[in-house]
Amino acid sequence: ARPRLDTPALRTGMAFEPGLLERIESDIAGSPQPLTLAQLVLPSLWDRARHGFLSNEVYAASGGVRALYMNHVGDMFARVPVAFEPAMHATLLWMCSSADAPPTWRTVTWRSLASLAGWNDKWTPALMWMLRKRLIHLAQVGTELELSVLIPLLPESCPALARLLADYASRLKERESLAFAFDRWESARRAPSALLAGQNLTDAARLVETWGAHLPLAMAQFVDASSAARVRQRRTLLAGAITIGIVAAVSAVYSVLTSREHDAALMAKESALKAQEAAASAAVKEVRAEANADAVRAAAAVAVVTSDRDAKKVAQALRGVRLAIHYHAGCEANAMQSFVTTLGVLGAVVVKAPAADSNLPGTIQFHRAQDKAAAEQLQALTANYVASLGIAFTPTVEDRAADPGATLIDQIDLWVPELSGLPVTTSGARTAKDGAALVLVPGGCATLGSDRAAQQKLMDAIGLSYITFMDNDKPQQRRWLDPYLIQRTEVTNQRFAIYATSCAAATTATASAACPAQWKARGKPDDPARFLGYAAAAGYCAWINGRLPTEDEWEKAARGTDGRVWPWGNQPDEARFMGKATSRQQLAKVGSFPSGDSPYGLADMAGNVWELTSSTWDDNSHVMKGGSYLNDLRYVRAASRWSSGDEAAGADYLGFRCAVDFVPSR
Repeated sequence: ARPRLDTPALRTGMAFEPGLLERIESDIAGSPQPLTLAQLVLPSLWDRARHGFLSNEVYAASGGVRALYMNHVGDMFARVPVAFEPAMHATLLWMCSSADAPPTWRTVTWRSLASLAGWNDKWTPALMWMLRKRLIHLAQVGTELELSVLIPLLPESCPALARLLADYASRLKERESLAFAFDRWESARRAPSALLAGQNLTDAARLVETWGAHLPLAMAQFVDASSAARVRQRRTLLAGAITIGIVAAVSAVYSVLTSREHDAALMAKESALKAQEAAASAAVKEVRAEANADAVRAAAAVAVVTSDRDAKKVAQALRGVRLAIHYHAGCEANAMQSFVTTLGVLGAVVVKAPAADSNLPGTIQFHRAQDKAAAEQLQALTANYVASLGIAFTPTVEDRAADPGATLIDQIDLWVPELSGLPVTTSGARTAKDGAALVLVPGGCATLGSDRAAQQKLMDAIGLSYITFMDNDKPQQRRWLDPYLIQRTEVTNQRFAIYATSCAAATTATASAACPAQWKARGKPDDPARFLGYAAAAGYCAWINGRLPTEDEWEKAARGTDGRVWPWGNQPDEARFMGKATSRQQLAKVGSFPSGDSPYGLADMAGNVWELTSSTWDDNSHVMKGGSYLNDLRYVRAASRWSSGDEAAGADYLGFRCAVDFVPSR
């Protein structure tokens, strides 16, 4: 892993302080995915680099790999889409074999998850979201797909996880006991003597009734079989007592059954249990049949590239087919590797073919007539995958079967152009509660930060002095960002007033930082909302089911993928934004400078008001971006970053806009 850690830092003009690289390597050792952990660590070190060095001091202050990973897990708990939250929680509960302190985390198979009674069509998309967000790791071991956490999760470092485990601690212990008894029954080849009885059966039956969705169907079948055996045993005791005429025994049995009606109810219960046992047995057989190697592979790919209905058809078309996937070998490599993994999960034999050329043709070529169906499936899968990144692209299929020697070529070739250069899927979405227009920023690579020498040269060229403020820029780097939606304009007075009224009416508590009931608009309805603190901005975004954008998300939305200096391009033009030269110390209503819009059509990403992001500046503040009506060209560059001492209470120069996680429609 060492070159994979050291090289990115060197490319940004930085180096590891002596001993730090070894320290990180030691901390990630033993993880099933050490590079994923390292990728969570390095950005935080880059943000706090000193004099070109990634330092031991900053790493120690961050808490190291475990603390950074737990912070990431907590952030994902807050950002999980509502539709995926139940499956995410259930997956983590299934992976937690014991809620004792510290909890025990186990590796589970995709097959075991698919056997849970609560498995539904939301589960696979949720798992793929967890994989993309680096919450869990997927590995193929033989014919099984295994899921694990990157490192053991500690509830004390993540309040949301602590609440989840605390809420279900007793259920996890009961499930652990039931699993032990079930394994013993299976080991005894399902012998009647290994069935549950007495209080153990009562506890297990209650667990199935109240928490059955979190148990495998086979385990529920075990409990039902135990209950049926108990009913049969009671009837046998009753019949035996009557046959041999032992009055005391008859009396004892009747003291349990209490009445003929109760006896009839038990007989009905036995019939119902037999029917349930038969249904459970059939369900288990169906799950087992569907959870064989091919079905499990198909399930892992369903979320991104195909529907549940078509998964088996796709797997049959691709099983054993040799695919050569040619793609740009830049920062998009990880995204394409996810697609390559998906195709492998679907049963194809995949050959990765990274290429330095970004101008790949966007075609699929097959050379044998029998490969036509697989080529057409690959076309649909590719289109679906890039659509999940917010990109509109369908490769063309070329039949090369008539070429000389074509029958000797036993592979299908896919050439994928550079994703960042492909068209964006149109969204046209609006947030429901405030009606604000949302703009889709697709997944792709973007140039973020700046090069100091280049900025000094630019300032000389436009006749402005280089100022130390510009040293706050991040080092220039090319990074991949997942797709997201972001509001086209800053949140206005009119929209924030709706929120302030709504949140005040929804609670009987006094006004809080997140719900400033006494907030008063300053300026016109379409002016940016101001004089509100970070908590209020974050509260508003949560109210519309969104969040504040990260610093990197904000910057990509402002400058696109080509690393331009300002949202409109690289040519200085003070007429394109509300800044020092045009404002006369006053704000403009949002969207007043369309010639200054970003490549994605976002308004006022330069000037008007600084905008808050969710990225931390230090322990007490967050990064703000974009400059304000008080600033000149140097401050409104897309790479510019600063923080405000007025963040908690708000200021006249400080506003915000919200981001929303992108969930592709099927």
